[in-house]
Amino acid sequence: MKRVEVALSTMLRTGTAAVHSCAERLPFARALVSGRIGRCSYERLVESLYFVYAVMEAALERNRGHPALALLDFAELRRLRSLEEDLAYWVGPSWRTSASPSPATALYSARVRCAVEHDPILLVGHLYTRCLGDLSGGQLVGRAVERTFRLEEGRGAAFYRFAAIPDRTKFKEGYRARLDALPIDGRGADLIVAEAKEAFALTMQLFDELGATSSCADSSGKQPIRG
Repeated sequence: MKRVEVALSTMLRTGTAAVHSCAERLPFARALVSGRIGRCSYERLVESLYFVYAVMEAALERNRGHPALALLDFAELRRLRSLEEDLAYWVGPSWRTSASPSPATALYSARVRCAVEHDPILLVGHLYTRCLGDLSGGQLVGRAVERTFRLEEGRGAAFYRFAAIPDRTKFKEGYRARLDALPIDGRGADLIVAEAKEAFALTMQLFDELGATSSCADSSGKQPIRG
């Protein structure tokens, strides 16, 4: 196995910098962080994240014995239950009967599923993009959502709460250290970076889709349906 010359965490940060910057400048992303998002659009975002995380976490379960994925499977980062909790808050207890993936969400989920079937190591690119994003910019989004919809005690924004991670900075440093310790060669590192860039591109498609339908509801404080 040829040694990786540059730390994987560095490769991922520099390799995704351009597409990451583009994603942050999208109108929907700006509206999300600034609190100018409608309730309907936010519900659809939560629903989309649910389907994406369902595929990601199912892939983790199927590959628990994989030497690289095992290093990045943190219980603290599992988000499926929190997304279920948020959907129940916003949509109601019967959300499972009405939830369905949008075209962009279906494309995103299919990409994760097919990538992992081709080579489980590609899941690392998606984990990096989503999980570290949730711990970083996702915290800004969480606070904006709580403020915009006047959420009581953060209910409805469980996805952005990491109670088991008291020090996010320290946790992210440890996560990057594990990335750098993955048993991969240079080719594997290149494939992971390429897949992380694809994950950002898919996120951008999802944001464009959500932005195109953002006028379906305003953010004037309309209360969610509670089960």
